[in-house]
Amino acid sequence: MPEAAIVAGIHYDSVEEARRRDVIRRFCKVGQRVFLRRELDNPDDPNAIAVRVKVRRLFWLEYQRIGYIDAGTAIPLCERLERGEKVRATIKSVSEPEGDKAPRITIQFE
Repeated sequence: MPEAAIVAGIHYDSVEEARRRDVIRRFCKVGQRVFLRRELDNPDDPNAIAVRVKVRRLFWLEYQRIGYIDAGTAIPLCERLERGEKVRATIKSVSEPEGDKAPRITIQFE
């Protein structure tokens, strides 16, 4: 299993991706736990694994998708998830490269 991965799917221009970038800027912190969830019905990638963070709203908590594990890294993780293994991950870094419209998140696997 890889030690770390860059979260993909943040850089596209759409309302959904703009919302993700807002969640990242407001809620994502180094060391924060992220939750990985297979998206078996994803039409773009049969091995898609969504990366979610827990977000506190006024009176409840909800999980917000901030992106996806990149396709190359997702395959070995899919195998582990399909075997029922728990895969824990945390945010390793959050940055906004100059000239880039979207933040970059790296997660590390435990």
